[in-house]
Amino acid sequence: MLRTIRTGSARDLSWAWILMMCAGVGAGLVYGLLGTDLPVIVANGVTLVLIAALGVVEALQERVVVTD
Repeated sequence: MLRTIRTGSARDLSWAWILMMCAGVGAGLVYGLLGTDLPVIVANGVTLVLIAALGVVEALQERVVVTD
């Protein structure tokens, strides 16, 4: 996330990577919710938000490239 903010580019991240990371971290979040394990819930929740933010940056960059 820091590199993406510094460079302003998320082009080196593929949609497959973003979706697979969301699926894996989402599964970890569900695991934490089922076991009511607060540290697991918080860690996976924060990670999921950061990965979603990367997805938003990627989508916005693709949109700008297509319209230019």
